[in-house]
Amino acid sequence: MKADVWVIRIAIMVDGTLQFEALFNDLEKKQKELGIASFGASITTMEEVFLKVNKLADSQMDIRPTTLLKSKKRRQDMKENISVPRSYERPVFSRLNDIANIKFNSGFPLYRQQFHSMFVKRALFSWRNWKLSLLQTAVILLVTTYLLTTLNLNYEPPAREMDLSQYGRTIVPYSVSGNSDVALKIIKNLKIFLKLKNQELREVQGKIHRKKETAANMKIYVPTSGLQIVLCLAFGMAVMAGSFCLQTVTERTTKAKHIQFVSGVYLLTYWLSALLWDLIYFFVTCCLLLGVFVYCGVDALVADYHFLDTMMIFMLYGWSVVPLMYLGSLLFSSSAAAYIKLTLFNYFSTAFSIVIHIIIKYYENDIPQFTRTLLVNTLMMLPSYNLAMSISKFFDDYEVKKRCARKLKNIYLDCDKKLIENNIYGFGEHGIGKFLISLAALGLIYLLLFLCLESTFWSLKNFVYHKIIFNVYEIFRKCKKATASIQVNKEYEDKDVEDERKRVLTLLPNLKRAPLLLNDLTKIRSRIGYCPQSDPMLNHMTGRELLIMYARLRGVPEPDIYMYVETFLHSMHLETHADKYIYTYSGGNKRKLNTAIALMGKSSVVFLDEPSTGMDPVARRLLWDTVTWMCKTGKAIIITSHSMEECEALCTRLAIMVKGQFKCLGSPQHLRNKFGNVYILTAKIKIDENEDKLAEFKEFIATTFPGKRSRVGL
Repeated sequence: MKADVWVIRIAIMVDGTLQFEALFNDLEKKQKELGIASFGASITTMEEVFLKVNKLADSQMDIRPTTLLKSKKRRQDMKENISVPRSYERPVFSRLNDIANIKFNSGFPLYRQQFHSMFVKRALFSWRNWKLSLLQTAVILLVTTYLLTTLNLNYEPPAREMDLSQYGRTIVPYSVSGNSDVALKIIKNLKIFLKLKNQELREVQGKIHRKKETAANMKIYVPTSGLQIVLCLAFGMAVMAGSFCLQTVTERTTKAKHIQFVSGVYLLTYWLSALLWDLIYFFVTCCLLLGVFVYCGVDALVADYHFLDTMMIFMLYGWSVVPLMYLGSLLFSSSAAAYIKLTLFNYFSTAFSIVIHIIIKYYENDIPQFTRTLLVNTLMMLPSYNLAMSISKFFDDYEVKKRCARKLKNIYLDCDKKLIENNIYGFGEHGIGKFLISLAALGLIYLLLFLCLESTFWSLKNFVYHKIIFNVYEIFRKCKKATASIQVNKEYEDKDVEDERKRVLTLLPNLKRAPLLLNDLTKIRSRIGYCPQSDPMLNHMTGRELLIMYARLRGVPEPDIYMYVETFLHSMHLETHADKYIYTYSGGNKRKLNTAIALMGKSSVVFLDEPSTGMDPVARRLLWDTVTWMCKTGKAIIITSHSMEECEALCTRLAIMVKGQFKCLGSPQHLRNKFGNVYILTAKIKIDENEDKLAEFKEFIATTFPGKRSRVGL
């Protein structure tokens, strides 16, 4: 079909049916003179009846019949004063004309808009799922409070007076005083004996060294160990860390993330906004944990401005564990499974790392140096181990210094000068500096690794599909190298008659044929609109909020966003549902919302996969009107559909695919003339009991059209 050939539909009243014979004869005679490639006629469908009934019921509803005219042809008709029985414009199209002239943002304003949009999306997810967030926070605080209260942190054993009376009566059978005659005689005789042996009396001076067992007990003694505090925190921290994968997995599995990237969001903008919100949520929860520490009397973590040190440790842990949870979320296709398994991973990694640390400490001499170093370095790759060591050593350091500062010290407490003057942020045995640096480095490493996987995932996937799957299993391809060129201002439809499972594959042309911005995939995506067959919706948002989000992703200036969104809501007849949550939408309303998202922005090509599925006739006509107008603005629209009525109403070119191959390509009327060489005569016959009028009707048809094959169905 040539580029300048278009389809015109004209409605003829029932009163004019008597003139059909003369009309069609004249059209056949003057077909070449009038430049008519082909023409046909169809009766009023039940859908048009439905539309008319709705119009009578609601006079304000203006449903435009399906008329597809080229914009140039329309302007020409208006100039020539040609009377066309169907209006070209509806009130909504004046709004669409206004938004077509909007200048979209780019550069830093676009980055700022996208970051704001993605951040608000994350915040709304937590706010709208407040029951889940509240339950999760309550579990963290209650479990931690219960475990800390069982440690009796404020219990101090009373000081005991050295008094023999508490042991009952004391019997001394014989005692010798140092100044008695017997004692003096013994000392005198001892001196004579030592002199004969060339020896003399000596006084014992200095400290008496304790046994090794006693020294070991002194070094480890504190009423409560820091590792016990860590075990009390382990479950709460694991639950909080596991929650960071929920929205990530949900958006990926529902394809909402893919639609956002197709809408032009940048990789760094998407993930850094998510990271910022998760860290803010983590910070708020940690502040509540500090309140638990105050209530339970964990002075080591909150007293003397130590809450600042504790918060720094917690935030460094959050900085490292959030990207790790993003990485772990890639392994799951269910948000519930990801949440449970990643929570268990965080908890058991903390518990097992503590067990391994204790084994290394108490069996240090039995484990080779290389093995100890390897185990410690491996454990330091886990954020949970670094958190455990930081909290444990910080707590123990505070307790030792506090108890050694007392006048009455416990005899089992080692108050060595090195411990009293220890720098807690040092890199020695009793410092936490290396663990804090490890947390900071792990956060950066995990984040960069995750961003690399996100940016190279599609390249790797395309390589596997193109080089391995398609070459090795070529026989199983659904689409056998089916390609077609698409002109501007065109609507093109792929009709898959066998209901095969299909995907729209957009392949890049050969570099020798067309210049491409291969190094800027975001720019390519920003020129594409996509409405998938499924509904990649963010159910925690309203329809208006979702359209505002995508308008910001496309770069619509902030002052124009309200008008821009209202225009699409009006064109899709969604005003009454705009402020409802998307999970309350019907299937048809979700399809309309998806189509509106695909049509937004300055995209050059729009892919619509089954756009009118689940819609009633009124909504379907409204959708067709909007798609038709969008085609007039310069967008090339590709529709995949099984509805031949939709194909005929919207498309200038139609391709029918059978077993992965295009079998025909052309305008609907062209294909009808070429393949549809059958006319259908519909007649209603009232049959009486004694008359066989059906047989008479068949005989009449056979006489009127002799030699023609006919089929009569009841």
